[in-house]
Amino acid sequence: MASTRSWLRSSIGVILIFTGFSTAATAQQPAEVLKPPGVGATNDRTVQLVGHVVCRDCTLDTVSKGEQQTGKLYELSSAQGTVVLRVESVKDNGRWQRIPANHRLTAQAAAPVLQQLTKEATAGKTLTITGLLNSDETLEVTDIQPLG
Repeated sequence: MASTRSWLRSSIGVILIFTGFSTAATAQQPAEVLKPPGVGATNDRTVQLVGHVVCRDCTLDTVSKGEQQTGKLYELSSAQGTVVLRVESVKDNGRWQRIPANHRLTAQAAAPVLQQLTKEATAGKTLTITGLLNSDETLEVTDIQPLG
């Protein structure tokens, strides 16, 4: 009986010691390791566009014929249709400047987000579009907010 108690006491002591070591080791990890993916992490592909819709269900070619400054015009094509935007400002990490000169992007998103883009996309309406810009000229839209 005494040996069982001694063995049990020793086992509990060893468990407590190892638990303390593992907790101390976890506390010394860099903050990025402790965060779950997507929580507070920044992504160099993240862009936020502010611009107004020039037209819906049209192409960049048809719009640019009558425009003087075509440098700020971008065509977003999706399963819900095509929107031409005049981009006023961009918040990013320099990735936006790497878009090819043709200014055409494919927009991908969950169906409700694409529907919101189509619904909110009326001529002259200003939108804030947030998403991830991929190297294959695909913009994964995560949020659309109308302004004004």
